[in-house]
Amino acid sequence: VLSDWVLAVEADAGDWPEERLDLLQGVTQLIAVERDRRDAARTVRRRLAQEVLELVQTGAAPAEIAARLRVAAPVLLPGLGTAPHWQVVVARVEWEGGEIDGGPVAQALLEEILVDPAASGPEPSDRIAVAHTGDEAIALVPLPAVPGEHEGPETGLLADALLTSVHDPLAAGLDGDGRLTLGVSASVHSA
Repeated sequence: VLSDWVLAVEADAGDWPEERLDLLQGVTQLIAVERDRRDAARTVRRRLAQEVLELVQTGAAPAEIAARLRVAAPVLLPGLGTAPHWQVVVARVEWEGGEIDGGPVAQALLEEILVDPAASGPEPSDRIAVAHTGDEAIALVPLPAVPGEHEGPETGLLADALLTSVHDPLAAGLDGDGRLTLGVSASVHSA
């Protein structure tokens, strides 16, 4: 599906010497180990996102939701002394015929497309918590609240910029029989 990984080489590997094939095997094993590590690390973040989502869905008091977000903040932004601002990103993946469960696909896609390759500090993918319910996935994206930093409509993620950055690879993956719907909230404070 869209969120699976493939290692592609621009050559006919059948013509390669044994040493090069061994090297390729080693690279694929390293990639697999890294993917396993990332998947294990996502478990805690997914659980946090699921807890927040369940609180919202059951109509919990805003103070209870804010408390859960305060618990999530140090996990997603370690070392940050202040409460972050948050954005919520919702994705839905639909396929013609509807045979594929869209929720897990949307979850995996959000975990990949929300990673900012220019981000510094901890692994950028460690900052995003994504849960899914039904055919949708919901991501909690913390935005550091740095005092004195300019805040305005351009702060945080913008849906148009996000869609533009992933349009070409997703169009190829959806191949005309799938559709991704994406929504991005404004930035809101934890409290």
